Amino acid sequence: MAYTPPPTPPSPTGSGVPAATRWYRKPGPVFLVVLMVACAIAIPVMFVLLGSDDGGGAAGTSTAAEFTTMAESTSVVTATTAPDQSPSTTDVPPTPEELAAAEFEADVLLIQYLWQGYSASWSGGLQTGAQYIAAHNYPGFPCSAGDWWAYYRDELGWQDGDGEEVAVHAGTIERQDDWDWVIPASYPNAGERPQGRIYTMTVDSTTRVAGAAESHAWDIHATVIGSSAYFFFECE
Repeated sequence: MAYTPPPTPPSPTGSGVPAATRWYRKPGPVFLVVLMVACAIAIPVMFVLLGSDDGGGAAGTSTAAEFTTMAESTSVVTATTAPDQSPSTTDVPPTPEELAAAEFEADVLLIQYLWQGYSASWSGGLQTGAQYIAAHNYPGFPCSAGDWWAYYRDELGWQDGDGEEVAVHAGTIERQDDWDWVIPASYPNAGERPQGRIYTMTVDSTTRVAGAAESHAWDIHATVIGSSAYFFFECE
């Protein structure tokens, strides 16, 4: 028996043409809708991510800069406050030779001032000259200012207005610890060697008495005790 296919079904009632397919059932429009939704979601996300990257980069740069600044500041402070380990010449004590040279220079100045004061003292008359000698003569020598005033007036015949100028030659001042002079018998501590740092020197002396000037050169001694210089003017 031969096969006969079924008859074609009739078209829906009231339609002369086949019915049209709805848009949401077509693949093209659906794809466009999906693409638009994806773009709407992706674009803000990309801005967020890019903004986050920039912020993170800026933050990282700022942090790195702050760290560098802190490191530099720490380095500066360390370099400023670190103790100096280099040797200093002020830490080296002076040698005995250097101490002796400094002491000698100071003593020479004291001796020069001693004679300068002696020369200037006579400008005030016999009394001031006698007072200066008594104040600057070797400690313990018995003569007072009155004794010296009487000596210059009565024995030497000086009057007010007379006097003596002494110029010491600094180049002749020398230390003489072996000076063999001893304190005279009539003085306190008789027979003892004088104290202090003994110096010998040459001086030029010019006396002016009653208008007449007379000059001499003398080899004479002085001593320095502590920070004061003294004569060795003997009086009997």
